[in-house]
Amino acid sequence: MSWNDAFANNKKNCVNQYQVTEVRWNPLSGLLSNETHITYTIGSGTCPETLPNICSNFSEYTTEEIYCNGPLKPATEYYLVFRFFTRSGYNDVALLEFATDSIFQLTLIIICICGCLLLSLIAGVSYIWISKRIFWQEDSCHVIEDSLGDIAGKTFVMYFKTLTNTEKLIREFKELAFVATDLSYSASEKGSNKNRYTDIFPYDKNRVLLDVDDEGSDYINASFIDGYKIKKEYIASQGPKPETTIDFWRMILQYNVRVIVMLTQFQEGANIKCHEYFPYASNGISVIIRKKTCFEYYDRSEMLITQEKYGLKRKIDHFFFKKWPDHGCPKDPAHLINFIRKIRSYRLSSYSPTVIHCSAGVGRTGTFIALDIIMQRLKHEFKMNIYETVKKLRFQRMKMVQTIEQYTFLYESAYELVRRNIKKQIFDENKLIFPHRGVIMATMYNSEERNNENV
Repeated sequence: MSWNDAFANNKKNCVNQYQVTEVRWNPLSGLLSNETHITYTIGSGTCPETLPNICSNFSEYTTEEIYCNGPLKPATEYYLVFRFFTRSGYNDVALLEFATDSIFQLTLIIICICGCLLLSLIAGVSYIWISKRIFWQEDSCHVIEDSLGDIAGKTFVMYFKTLTNTEKLIREFKELAFVATDLSYSASEKGSNKNRYTDIFPYDKNRVLLDVDDEGSDYINASFIDGYKIKKEYIASQGPKPETTIDFWRMILQYNVRVIVMLTQFQEGANIKCHEYFPYASNGISVIIRKKTCFEYYDRSEMLITQEKYGLKRKIDHFFFKKWPDHGCPKDPAHLINFIRKIRSYRLSSYSPTVIHCSAGVGRTGTFIALDIIMQRLKHEFKMNIYETVKKLRFQRMKMVQTIEQYTFLYESAYELVRRNIKKQIFDENKLIFPHRGVIMATMYNSEERNNENV
């Protein structure tokens, strides 16, 4: 029986016995001289759908047309018989039993393999995509910051939005604690009674030296601080104590100070933060208030200091910022920004340092000076580096910008500065394009500035 006859009815569960090799098949034909084994795979061939009626005339057809090695049925048990022919007859070997795999199992295996490959492909593509996204985000931050860590003003808005997670700021602020830990402050030990706090002293390298007094001391808890371009542009000082008030006014006279900025109340709660050092009259020095003007966020006092011994008189502008809590920050950065701009307009020359003091002369004082430097650099270079700015201040006076809240406030203030600058640029562009509209916008813009300054 041929393969076609055996599989004529596919619905049968049992397949009749059929021959897979051609008639008078010679297993040695096609065998190479060096081959010792004959391999024959059952079910590997193909067969035509129908065979001609060969019983009428067997000799008219080739052996390939009669018998063929057709495919096996899946999930079927087979019995295999090998029949060996010789000149004297033939002989059958014992039955060999085998079973074919089911289509379902094979399909399931193929599906599982394809599924695993597909999942691996998706996982690989996802990994590459996520890795690139992380790289792009990190790379974008590197683009914002140049090799020195400076950030351009035009990109600071985007950079500021990445700081919603404060881990970066906390990490930066913690690094500042290790700055200038080996600098000497031995002079403070000799004048220990003149220090308001036992852990805040001026460094020897840039402390303010006074003319030697009757006690032979030249010490005051104050430090020269470099500005954006000017050396010793500021004097950062602790708030005067009763016994150091005379030293404070001697410093004002000796270094030709014309502007004093006070960032603390005399008393905050139950704590004395600063001695009431004006008006003053003692040791041949007198300080009187000639005029006082009060605004919402600050007071400005015009003072006259007189040194009786030499008949020396000088006018002093004293500014008192009223809305700054100890170890905290002003509620609105715009108030301090406008306050700094107002003070800068009263500076006479680069030869007259501005005295800045709070209670200890490091927290609020450091924040004020840092913001002033940031504002000047942003104005001239339109870039900033808040971390390096504070770091430089820490090399000149310990604990400048004392708390993480004050450090964060500098970033918030820088954002406000950039936002204002962008707003002003848009106004200037519109003024060039729409001259009549620019007049209206100028009125609105100037009105807003006056409201912010509260003058």
